[in-house]
Amino acid sequence: MRKIVYLEDPRKLLETLGLDRKVDDLLKLSEYFDYAGGIFLPKNVFDESTARLPLIADFVKDLSNEKDGLVYLRSKKYYLNFVLDNDIKKLRKQLPSMIIETTDVLDGLKNVDIPDNLESKLVVGSILDHKKHYSLCMLNSVFYHMLKHDLDIDIYENVKDSCIKDVSNFYTFLLTGKIVEQGMFTSASLDAFEKQLILPTDTPKTPSNLEIIPAARKIIIREMDHPIQILLFAGQLLKCDKDTIVDFVVNPLNGAAEIGYAIKSIYSKLSIDKVKDIFLLKYSRYDENNIRDISLDPFVPKQLKNETGIICNKRLLILDDNIFKGETLYDIQRMCMSYSTSVDVAAVEKIMKFDETSLIKYDDLLIKPISKLRYIGNVLAEIKDNNLYNLIKE
Repeated sequence: MRKIVYLEDPRKLLETLGLDRKVDDLLKLSEYFDYAGGIFLPKNVFDESTARLPLIADFVKDLSNEKDGLVYLRSKKYYLNFVLDNDIKKLRKQLPSMIIETTDVLDGLKNVDIPDNLESKLVVGSILDHKKHYSLCMLNSVFYHMLKHDLDIDIYENVKDSCIKDVSNFYTFLLTGKIVEQGMFTSASLDAFEKQLILPTDTPKTPSNLEIIPAARKIIIREMDHPIQILLFAGQLLKCDKDTIVDFVVNPLNGAAEIGYAIKSIYSKLSIDKVKDIFLLKYSRYDENNIRDISLDPFVPKQLKNETGIICNKRLLILDDNIFKGETLYDIQRMCMSYSTSVDVAAVEKIMKFDETSLIKYDDLLIKPISKLRYIGNVLAEIKDNNLYNLIKE
């Protein structure tokens, strides 16, 4: 199976970001990411790379999974079980435990000279990848919890700050090979996750707790976390919208959790003044409890309601991980139009071809997203019709 990138030549997009000298390295780097955004290496290369990094060798091996002569550096410790409700107690302990363990390993790398070769950097990058993922899981969980329950605001601020730092740390390492400040979760934040942020399905219903949804299912299943695709998207956004600054990227959580903070950190690291800040909300058309309202209030925790005022009369870019008919983007755009008259939409991935009934058509998007084609038979027709290239094996 293949996927087609509806973007210009990746080399040109990286050059748009000012990465001329790093283009070859980044393009080579992309060969080691699987479709989901995970890093993989041939078994012999992985063994050689971990041998050069004895301090983290055992830890990385425990994060990996070998199959058909390849070692995938996202294993069960990355894809924690966020679906089966009977695993809630295990999950409550597992995520904080992995955060602590990964934080300690990264602290130990501060004074270590990382071998100057791509494969060793990928091994180290896999640890940053896990820490980033755990932080995003925490942010999703905290934000969702706050939609229905009170929470110490200091816990939210700590989780949000840690998440921003861990996303930035990963992309800084991707671009520079340097590890910078990582997110540090307080014991209060980790304890809150273990004790109250995941409500078991047998929790008694009370007047303040009438809308308990199977808890683990609501933490996070992120769909778009492929760093090279996000990097190319940052180049595409800059190329297509180079004359104006985005005051706020409006970032719906869950699948799109990483993207807003990722592109902001990419621009910041490259000294590009493009995105000022991120505005979070928790919205999905698949949530049957969502109300088709013209207000963002139901999708922002009541403890953060005063934050909605900061987007008034600002330039907004609603950024989602993927798009099918555009219904989610349309809903959020309609709500945001109550706050600002300058509201654009963009998406990183396009699931399939649009039909004439689409609410937001592909050609109307500010940025053309990546197309995830599921049928090989469509590939040649797509190339012929759209003059596409850069076929990448899925």
